[in-house]
Amino acid sequence: MAARTIQLTLPADEFSRINEICAEQGLTFNDACVRYAQQVVAHLGIPFELYADPFYSESNLRYLAQVKADLDAGRSHFSEHDLIEVD
Repeated sequence: MAARTIQLTLPADEFSRINEICAEQGLTFNDACVRYAQQVVAHLGIPFELYADPFYSESNLRYLAQVKADLDAGRSHFSEHDLIEVD
């Protein structure tokens, strides 16, 4: 079977940590990438669920923009309060 070469760009600290984690599992980063690709093919998709951070949803960003506009216009204010503990 013909092979293809891929190139990834990762932050240096993440790359170092990934290599450490892979080594702890007895793998190289390349081995882990090959196994990931095999699982994508076997599952016909990403082999785990991806979650978006709801903080960055369009509706929340609109809400935050409105809060900022209200603060800037003097229609709202923040006030200090005691920390609310939830059990």
